[in-house]
Amino acid sequence: MKKNSHSSAQTFTHSSPRINTLVAALIAVGCASPVLAVDRTWFGGAGDWSVNANWSPVGVPVAGDLAIINGGTSTLSFAQVVAGLTLNGGTLAGIGNLTLSGSSTWNSGAQSGTGTTQFNGNLAISGDGNKFIGGSRGVNTAGTTT
Repeated sequence: MKKNSHSSAQTFTHSSPRINTLVAALIAVGCASPVLAVDRTWFGGAGDWSVNANWSPVGVPVAGDLAIINGGTSTLSFAQVVAGLTLNGGTLAGIGNLTLSGSSTWNSGAQSGTGTTQFNGNLAISGDGNKFIGGSRGVNTAGTTT
């Protein structure tokens, strides 16, 4: 190190190759652990989407998660973004808008209320179960729907 003649701060005239290698390795693999996507299944009967205890594992689905509804009524009262939705039965209801960024599946069940469900990824509609859109809920697709 050498002293800077204009201030009391110290400057380095060269850097260690070992430190440069370490910094490059940390950048390449990431310094922080990535947030892992979770499949979260609704088991709250009739209740509010935002209640952590209505989902298994405990916790409201977030941007990287897959929300699975097999029965009951999940009422969404706010805007939410998740990776995908698998609707195997039950009802997605409420005034809240749900945006799905990845692939989703609708095998059975209903979507109702005044909110909008926006499928930005692919949507597979399949199975013999009834599918119902009620109230004034909007269902929009931007990806491929099969």
